[in-house]
Amino acid sequence: MAAADTARAWERDVKRLLTAAAVLGAGFLSLPVSAETDDHPCSVIAKQRLAELGIDTGDVKNIRVDGRFQSRGQGSRLVGFDAWVALGSCSQGQLVIVMSARCRQMTEFTTGSCKVPGVEGQC
Repeated sequence: MAAADTARAWERDVKRLLTAAAVLGAGFLSLPVSAETDDHPCSVIAKQRLAELGIDTGDVKNIRVDGRFQSRGQGSRLVGFDAWVALGSCSQGQLVIVMSARCRQMTEFTTGSCKVPGVEGQC
C-alpha cells in the first residue's frame, strides 16, 4: 500500500477514534511512536527529514507523533501531525517536524536551547 493511501486510511481511522473519544468525553488524542517502531505513517516521513538534515540515527532518543487539531463549533478536525524528536545532542528542547494531515512534510523548528544546523528556532 502506498504511503499516501496508508495515511488516508489512518486519517479515516483517527476521525472514527475522535468521534468515539468525544462520545466518551475525551478531548485530546496523542499517538506516541518510539524511534524503534513505525506504528505511525508519518514516522517514515519524519525519519526521511532527519536524514536530509544530516542527523545521525544514533542521536535520536525518541520520536513522538501527535495529531494537530482545529476546533470548530462543537467539534474539532485533524489538520496535521507534529513529530517531536528528542535528540541526544539537545539537553533542553526538541526538533519538531510539522506535517500535513496526509503526512506531507511542511516545515520544522526547534524548541528550547536545541540547535540543529539549517533549522530555525522558535521564539
